[in-house]
Parts: sequence; C-alpha cells; structure tokens
Amino acid sequence: MTQIRFNILSRFLTRFVSVTAMVAIAAAIAASQSDTEAKISSAAPVVIPDSIFAAGVGGKLVYSVSVSEGGKVTNVRLLAGPAWPCSGEPKDEVREAAKIVREALAATTFSPRIKNGRPTDAELQLTYLIKRSGEPGAAAPGEARPKRINGGIIQGKAKSLPKPSYPPEARANRASGEVGIEVQIDLDGRVRSAGAVSGHPDLQRAARDAACLARFSQTFLNREPVEVTGVMQYNFVP
Repeated sequence: MTQIRFNILSRFLTRFVSVTAMVAIAAAIAASQSDTEAKISSAAPVVIPDSIFAAGVGGKLVYSVSVSEGGKVTNVRLLAGPAWPCSGEPKDEVREAAKIVREALAATTFSPRIKNGRPTDAELQLTYLIKRSGEPGAAAPGEARPKRINGGIIQGKAKSLPKPSYPPEARANRASGEVGIEVQIDLDGRVRSAGAVSGHPDLQRAARDAACLARFSQTFLNREPVEVTGVMQYNFVP
C-alpha cells in the first residue's frame, strides 16, 4: 500500500514539476517575444541650409543616442562624419551640419526599449545622411552630372595609397583599431571628398587626410568614365 502511494505521489510530483517547467518556459518565451528595441516615434525636422551644400559638406553623420526608459533622449554624441572636399577646410559648415543634426536628434522622441516586458534605457547608434534631392548620381533640373557608382571596399583598387600618420596624442592614449573613410572619387581617379564613417575619433582625421591623397585608375561604365563612392579602411596599431 505504501509503495502504491509512493508511486502515485511520484507521478503527481513529476507532472507538477513538468507543468511548472512548461509554464516557466512559456513565460520566458513570451517575455523574449515582447522585447523590442527603441524606435523613433516622432522625428524632429532637419533643415540643412544651402551654405552647407555649397561648401561641399555632406555624406554620413553617425551619432550615439542615449534614450531613457520613458523614450526621451538624454544624450547625443557625434561618432563620425560628415564628409567635406579634400581641397578645402569648411570648418564652420562642418560644425554647423553636425550641430543641426545633433539638435534634431535631441528633440526626437522614441518608443522605449522593452526588456523582459519592462521599459529600460537604451543606447542607439544612428546614421543620418546629408544629401541634396536626387543624390547620388541624379542631376538637378538643368544640371549635367556624371554618373556615380558604389564601389564598396575600394582599398585594393588604389594605384597609390599613402599611409596615414599616427597622431602622437592618439598613440600616447593607445587609441587603436580600424577607421572607415567614405570617399568620392572623380572621373580622373582623384579623391574629391572624404569623411569618416567609423573608428576612434582621435584617428579619424589622420585616416581622412591619407584617403584624400590616394589615387585610383579611371572607372568606366559602358565605356564612359564614372565617379565612384566607396570605403577605405585603415588599421592603427599602437
């Protein structure tokens, strides 16, 4: 009789544990399925003045954006960009472009990040692209513009590739790693414009300066020369 009771109790406990485990697993799955990343719910407008375009400033700006559990932006930090012509130094326009986008991101609201069913703080990396209407490759009314193609990673296609200098302060701080520079190459194979899209901030300028000195062979499409957009990667080792 005791043995029978024990078997019945054992089967009951086994079923109870199994049901409990299944409930816990189901709850975990439901929680993971409800997890969502922070997303823009109301974007502030960004108005880029013509003076910035006239200075040749554009391309990508990469920001780190901190979002609270309530969906409010608490911090915006520029990580990389924008691009500007290799032939000039439009410092004011570069700063103004970065400021305009930063202020717009600071005024943007987000749906909060949900983790395990609860809102929580989030750290996002957002990329903003400054371009005129119709870019890249398209011409404005009454404007003839060369065609442009995206060449991807173009490091190996350069016929002249100067190495970047290692900034002394960056070396002293042991800043290292890969820096990505997006470039626009003209019809003659010269780098017309360049801007950092990734990498340590203390290394970006040195990498950009080196990219501006690179030279490429002409690129043809249907026997016609074309401009090329691509990325050059530089690795700094202390």
